[in-house]
Amino acid sequence: MDAEPGRYSPLWDVHLAARAPGAAPTRQTEFAKIADLGRAGTLTAPDGGPFGPSGFIVDCPIVSQG
Repeated sequence: MDAEPGRYSPLWDVHLAARAPGAAPTRQTEFAKIADLGRAGTLTAPDGGPFGPSGFIVDCPIVSQG
């Protein structure tokens, strides 16, 4: 799901990930860098397959209390 930059979407495309064997953990805060790690094989899907969308979407709307 691609949204326009700066626009919030309540639908999140989940990408579950696991470190490849022997890969040292590092803190990542940008999806582009995480995608790079997936292309490099440092991150995989939990079953060891290629990193990518996990096949489900989370609905996380903004809720206001007042």
